Amino acid sequence: MFSDIISATSKGPRYCTSFPDGTLVFFRLLTLKEHKAVESLRNAFQMPDFEFYEHVYNLCAEPAYRDLVGLIKAGVPISVGQFIFEHSFSYEVVEE
Repeated sequence: MFSDIISATSKGPRYCTSFPDGTLVFFRLLTLKEHKAVESLRNAFQMPDFEFYEHVYNLCAEPAYRDLVGLIKAGVPISVGQFIFEHSFSYEVVEE
């Protein structure tokens, strides 16, 4: 849903995280514009956290790693999505 609304064409640094079971996930952070947009969509759709973070994961994970959902342990996409959202730029952080 988010990927249909927001064009994920951002270029920039790519990050990687690994989990104790050996799962590696490559992703990027949200741009300032994307952060504001997904935050607005989250509020408009009143999404639960787990669903919201999974959408953020699908928006920012490298294409080969989006297909891992269902093949990796539950919670990995949500954990990575939460990390992405919380470590991406927000206007409040920029103002500070």
